[in-house]
Amino acid sequence: MDRKNTILLTVIAIATLLVAVVGATFAFFTSQNTGKADTNVNVETETVNTSTFYEGNAINLLANMSNFAEAQADVREEGTYGESEPYVKYQGGNGDAVADMCYSATLVVTKNDFDYSAANPGTGYDAIKNESNSKVPELVLELTKATGKHATPEEVVEEGQAITVIEKLDYMQAAHKIYSTGELKQTAGGGDVTIQGFDITRAGKDGTLQYRIPNAEAAVKGKDGSFDDTDFVFKIQANGGETVIDKWNIKAYIVNYNFDQSDNAGTYSEESGTTTPKEFKAAIHFESVDCNTGASTAGED
Repeated sequence: MDRKNTILLTVIAIATLLVAVVGATFAFFTSQNTGKADTNVNVETETVNTSTFYEGNAINLLANMSNFAEAQADVREEGTYGESEPYVKYQGGNGDAVADMCYSATLVVTKNDFDYSAANPGTGYDAIKNESNSKVPELVLELTKATGKHATPEEVVEEGQAITVIEKLDYMQAAHKIYSTGELKQTAGGGDVTIQGFDITRAGKDGTLQYRIPNAEAAVKGKDGSFDDTDFVFKIQANGGETVIDKWNIKAYIVNYNFDQSDNAGTYSEESGTTTPKEFKAAIHFESVDCNTGASTAGED
């Protein structure tokens, strides 16, 4: 009897142990699953600000006997001037934080076959004062910058502000005259022709191929000012999710006067009977910079 009781008690003990183990195991996995189901995982994405630099097509201005000759209309009046619309776009990232992005802008001349014509009479015959070289401009460059909060540059319709200072270049703003009579030159429609831009006739001729553009605050120093790197910082500020675009417009055109400008009207070859036109080529180059120092940050993460 004792043996049977012992066996029975043993069986009951083993069964009880199995129930305890199974119960404990079930409780463990239930706890794990319950914990996993009840835990909220919050993933906070990093705020990412994106910037785009589009330098556009290089201005390519050609002159020959048909468009650069005595008493001919200015090339800009014929709608054949060189033009480009580069831009810088900055988009704020997620969240409400206001972010800044800074860049520099430089006029880069890659080719210039032009020079002042031998017959260029200088300031003694014209209302335009070019104090650095006493010649009137035969090539002129106009530059503006407009800022707008738009998704694409095509939507930027804000009026561009004229850039009037580029390091080492003369800015001209006057009507030019027909020298034989001293009268103001007239357009086909009868209006006075005015020059409002930079004299680029000899741009690049002295070995200077890059002309830095100061921001509006630094422009008061003039083209020959004592600039430091911070003077060339352009800043774009955007709220979270906002897109802001600086849209630049650059034009270059030929100015025709009533004096002999055949020196700039291309090179004629008697052998081939053709004229090789004079050429001017330039573009705006953008580079990301540190907002506080103006030092280049190109290539940095």
